[in-house]
Amino acid sequence: MIDWVDRNTYMERLWALEGTRDIKVITGMRRSGRSELMKAFSASVARRDPSSNNVYIDLLDLDNEPLLEYHTLYHEIIERHKEGTRNRLFIDKVQLCEGFEKAINSIHARGGWDIYLTGSNAFLLSSDLATLFTGRHGEVHILPFSFGEYRSYFDEQGAVDDDFDGFIRRGGLAGSYDYDDISESYGFLRRGRIGTEHRSRGTRSESGTPRCAPVSWRSRR
Repeated sequence: MIDWVDRNTYMERLWALEGTRDIKVITGMRRSGRSELMKAFSASVARRDPSSNNVYIDLLDLDNEPLLEYHTLYHEIIERHKEGTRNRLFIDKVQLCEGFEKAINSIHARGGWDIYLTGSNAFLLSSDLATLFTGRHGEVHILPFSFGEYRSYFDEQGAVDDDFDGFIRRGGLAGSYDYDDISESYGFLRRGRIGTEHRSRGTRSESGTPRCAPVSWRSRR
């Protein structure tokens, strides 16, 4: 098993949008790896442009709990802007901040930031993005692992047919690979599906932002 699978198709899409005025939004089903993709991209950006000001905010982190209020989030971003360099903003699980679109639209209108966000399908449907973001946006929609990515993850060198049987049993959500017992792996997948269905039925606030939010997986190593 390897630490990271290069999801080149999505990374190339992000690089194609890098530096544009678009608000880049990484969407996808729960536990499909949105957070991991953005972390990998932000690390790649930092390596290519070490002098840039890259602000990464994970709204699931308890240290960032004050930023769940959109006015506070807005002022935090403004304060962390640096003149004379490229400023990039990465916000993971942006939907946890009720009214986040007000802060993001205001930041976008001010200019000076290259903006990247992650959000779940249950909260940021493609049809919602144009409504939420008054400025331009670019969606990067990711899927669970393909068979090729599954083989790369496990560093498989065996017979393709045997590997494919394993892929059919386990599927493409890498979080389920933490469990050696296949029944526990299925339990993980069921919990993810039930959680997504529950959240997709959640009510929205007056601002149009859903009130509850999913948590993206991170594989244990």
